[in-house]
Amino acid sequence: MCPTGKMSGAACTFYFCSYIMGVQAGQEGRGVNVGCRPDRKEDARMADEDRRKLNRRDILLAACIVAAALVFYLVFHFTGRETGSRIVIRVDGAVQGTYSLSEAQTIPVETKYGKNVVEIRGGQAFMKEADCPDHYCMQQGKIDQENETIVCLPHKLVVEVISGEEEEKSSSSDGVDAVAQ
Repeated sequence: MCPTGKMSGAACTFYFCSYIMGVQAGQEGRGVNVGCRPDRKEDARMADEDRRKLNRRDILLAACIVAAALVFYLVFHFTGRETGSRIVIRVDGAVQGTYSLSEAQTIPVETKYGKNVVEIRGGQAFMKEADCPDHYCMQQGKIDQENETIVCLPHKLVVEVISGEEEEKSSSSDGVDAVAQ
């Protein structure tokens, strides 16, 4: 226990002993420790409490981060996404065909860049076959939500899901964006 009786452990060591050392340093030019030593068991207990508090804070912080991530995921997953009704296949920017997602079919797409096979089954479209070197297009999975795409870069092929309204808009326009004089 500290000689002051008011503090114990590390607090006593810092406050009381530094006061005594300051007084002694002013008189003799050097500080003298008068035997104020921290209680080691109490310091160990305080250190354990600090570690536990730190762990609780870490756990709370991690829980907040996970909760925020979950909220963002749910918001983006469930808002603004609608199931499309058709797919558009484009090669080098030109539309090769529009197909309904409601009927199961296999669509071969042969171009000067290579051959792909798009399959529609169960309202979802996916790349069944491709003769490109990397086959990333086959690994992109099934698509059925509006604006989802499958891209085959070596073959310059894009498969995009659209709604029926988008197709009506694109077919009703005459292809002229603006007239310049």
